[in-house]
Amino acid sequence: MGDLTVGDSPVDEVRCRVHRAWGEGRSARGAFLFTRLDPVVLESIACLFDYVVIDMQHGLMDHQQMINAIRALQPGRAMAIVRVPTLDKGLIGRALDAGAMGIIVPGVETSEQAAAAVTACRYVPGGERSYGPIGAMVRYGLDYANTANERVLVIPMIETKLGLENAEEICSTPGVDAIYIGPFDLSISLGGEPTSEAVDHLKPQLQHLADVASKHGIIAGIHGTTSPWQGYHVMGFRLITVVTDFDVLTYGFRKAAGVELGETGY
Repeated sequence: MGDLTVGDSPVDEVRCRVHRAWGEGRSARGAFLFTRLDPVVLESIACLFDYVVIDMQHGLMDHQQMINAIRALQPGRAMAIVRVPTLDKGLIGRALDAGAMGIIVPGVETSEQAAAAVTACRYVPGGERSYGPIGAMVRYGLDYANTANERVLVIPMIETKLGLENAEEICSTPGVDAIYIGPFDLSISLGGEPTSEAVDHLKPQLQHLADVASKHGIIAGIHGTTSPWQGYHVMGFRLITVVTDFDVLTYGFRKAAGVELGETGY
């Protein structure tokens, strides 16, 4: 990735909070969006976090709502990162053309898949991304494509036993900027449960992944909603999702209603 001078361009503005955190040795902290929130709510979220992940894999947004979310988040606030539903060149291109500055690709298990993610996110000569960044040019300037290869983050997601086993190859794939760990799916893949308690038992595996990422000069990221983010920072993670909108809504309403977790409320 190219060097960053904060404020160089509209594109730099949406990167500056994440990269400023990294430059200062801090972890960039983010929120994860599953639901369809009003743009006013998204604007308030964008002021609180370094990045926001718009989830198109399990989330409830359609393509137009994803575009609206990117509009609300940028420019000049949180970096908009989109988790696409699958390793699909067309879907990745549409998210980038809409203005996403980072792409999380779920279920990456091999270096070949990681390389395919890079290819989908980069223009020639770094990849095979099709030209047509209509939304991105509106937000970041007509010269967006000149610097997109340096500025868009390519983030394979490691969340399976095979992905864990192939972490060295994935992290050493040219063009990969970061990895993002899905601890619940990783727990399931290793024979555990998708619970906070099960994730606690994965600390050796999580530490291994953070160390491998650091070894290969890329950022270690994690869906870190099960434990205080400071612990993940100590482990070496520098892209830490600390909350989801679904958690805030669910726990907040349950608390207000006096309903304990596990109860239906009826």
